[in-house]
Amino acid sequence: MRGVLDKLISPSQNVFVPGCSIGDNILLAQELFHSYNQYHLPPRCALKVDLQKAYDTVEWDFLSAVITLFGFPAQFILWIEECVTTPSFSICLNGRVQLIKSVLTALQVYWAMAFILPKIVIREIEKRLRSFLWKGCAGVGYAKVSWQQVCRPVTEGGLGIRDILALNKGLMSRHLWRVIIADRSSIWVDWIIHYRLHGTSIWTVSDHSGSWGWRKLVRLRALSSSDSPWGPRHSSTSATAPLSTVIRDGGSFSSAAAYDVFHPPGPKVDWSSLLVGSLKIPRHRFILWLAILGRLSTLDKPWLQHLGTDCVLCRAATPETHSHLFFSCPFASECLHEIRAAVIFHWPYSSWETAIRWASARWHGKHVVNTSYRALLASLVYYLWEERNRRIFQQTAWTPVDIARTIVFEIRDLIISKQMDSSVSTRGLYRLWRIPWPVEGDAHA
Repeated sequence: MRGVLDKLISPSQNVFVPGCSIGDNILLAQELFHSYNQYHLPPRCALKVDLQKAYDTVEWDFLSAVITLFGFPAQFILWIEECVTTPSFSICLNGRVQLIKSVLTALQVYWAMAFILPKIVIREIEKRLRSFLWKGCAGVGYAKVSWQQVCRPVTEGGLGIRDILALNKGLMSRHLWRVIIADRSSIWVDWIIHYRLHGTSIWTVSDHSGSWGWRKLVRLRALSSSDSPWGPRHSSTSATAPLSTVIRDGGSFSSAAAYDVFHPPGPKVDWSSLLVGSLKIPRHRFILWLAILGRLSTLDKPWLQHLGTDCVLCRAATPETHSHLFFSCPFASECLHEIRAAVIFHWPYSSWETAIRWASARWHGKHVVNTSYRALLASLVYYLWEERNRRIFQQTAWTPVDIARTIVFEIRDLIISKQMDSSVSTRGLYRLWRIPWPVEGDAHA
């Protein structure tokens, strides 16, 4: 259907037409309404007509009749009817980080593609995201890691949450690119070329005239230097200069590359591989990330010394630090011992920092065994931290056997739930975790 949508939908609609964007109508509206408040111009009038959304009133029988009239195949029509008449919903409990990345940040993408967001709006959005990440719905807690680091990629020691300011500029830069290549499929681009550029180039036009949105958009060009992945390659001033002279060698605009222009990559960290993997539980990964950074609220922090300083797990009059808790503490060592009794697993009994380097060097990559070991490490750190909190705030306790059993059963369930083939690697994974191989030939037959 995508291949013929441009023939079925009016050019003024933009929505659902490949290469077009509903943001064009928003940008064009800004241009048309510019100077409406100027008294020296001729009188103007604009009417806002409220229309109900199409899906508020459309009957599915009418939809079927329309696409039948257009001549689509019967089987294709049945697929469409199946999609619109049998919806299903599910609730995913993936944690705060996933909610921010997949939902809360995504809510801003629509507007970030149509407006240069005011900085005060961006600050308020980030304030709310920070508050939700560190305090949740209860509103209790404090930021343990700076927001700048949170917005770094996982490979750089962050959580991979995108910086809204850089995202906004990167997405809006695509509109500059479309003006550069004179994208005639866009009504807004046609308007800009005829009424803003007047035969000049986007690189030379003044940024002091036009609507507020246009002025802000033009000023983004100052950040696109000659060596940027989407900036100009030479001094051509033609508004319709060939694509190869103004865009990177691939010949197309990349929002990811534009984002990197406004949010330059930083140094990589060696331990980022420990945070990725299909077997990881999001809350486990989050606690592991804080533990690696040394940002968990251990009792050696000055503001927590009213709770005491000694480790509540081993009660050996030893100060609670990250290095002690993971895994110098005798209680943690017992947990490791119990896990090794159930799983073929090796761990270096050394300092936390040394152990992280050791694990990063050995458990990287996509091999299923390494993935399971990374999940095991994250789960052990999580449950040790949970046990510590349970003893401080609830005055209850689990034994090392309880913790080890919970971890092993949890990861075994994750392994069994994954769609894996019957390869040598998968069979080896089942042996390591002492999971009975299914009677059928396939692990998930």
